[in-house]
Amino acid sequence: MWKGRKNAFGAVGRVSPTYYVQDGVVPRTKVAPTLRHIKHVSETYGLTISNIFHAGDGNMHPIILFDARKPGELQRAKDAGDDILRFCIAQGGSITGEHGVGMEKMELVGEQFNDDTLEMIGRFKSLFDPTCRLNPGKMLPTGKDAWRFGSPRECCCRRAPTSP
Repeated sequence: MWKGRKNAFGAVGRVSPTYYVQDGVVPRTKVAPTLRHIKHVSETYGLTISNIFHAGDGNMHPIILFDARKPGELQRAKDAGDDILRFCIAQGGSITGEHGVGMEKMELVGEQFNDDTLEMIGRFKSLFDPTCRLNPGKMLPTGKDAWRFGSPRECCCRRAPTSP
């Protein structure tokens, strides 16, 4: 069974020229409603979505199939992924279960956490990385869908530090 799951991504690659994998998590009691929502998202955006997940812990890995050569399909895939992750948040879950936020999900952090929590995360980051050597140029959102440099939540710098 494990080998079958490990080979699932390669099998999907044979079905579609490109795919976009998400990583959200929901409480185990919300797996079935989340799978129904993913089906709805597939129909809404006109994209095929395969599901590979850890049913035991609610970790969802929808694989959104699309053809980047077709105008607009990449954006539809990204929008479908955001839709799924917003649903995960609404179900009491998170935009990541195990793979982290990364660049493409940074904007959704502001939808998962309130401003006070984001402020604390930024202060915690600055405490352990005051010279911004870890992930330079990365920042937390400054509010719900709002981004700007110069925020207290921004990492200490916008660019990589110069070498000594």
